[in-house]
Amino acid sequence: MPRLRAALICLALLFATGCGGGDSGGSGLTPTSTTLRGLAMKGPMASATIKVMRLNPDGTRGAVLAVGLSGSDGGFEVTGEISGLVAVVVTGGTYTDEASGALIVNDRGHELVALVTDAADGRAITVSALTSVA
Repeated sequence: MPRLRAALICLALLFATGCGGGDSGGSGLTPTSTTLRGLAMKGPMASATIKVMRLNPDGTRGAVLAVGLSGSDGGFEVTGEISGLVAVVVTGGTYTDEASGALIVNDRGHELVALVTDAADGRAITVSALTSVA
């Protein structure tokens, strides 16, 4: 009788571990489109390139998730499959220098960056010199 009981337990364990819903090649979730809105500010940055990039676990930048341009008021709106921790990177464009009033062309490779922990929550963000050093 103990052998029969042990055999039945082993058989039950084999069936239980064998029925584990294997990988069907996807998560079953449909990717959703998210719109991220905000301001690019060093003074309003007009015609700046806005890139939303995934952040890798080691802090390096990964795939580009969305790209757009800022308006004359520095406002931007980009749409893509944006989720989780991302970096919003602003390059190029023009702005008015606060001290001299001169129009500055941001063409020297300077970038402004803001980290966004959850882009899907609908908050507007600001990308500025302050968010770049924070």
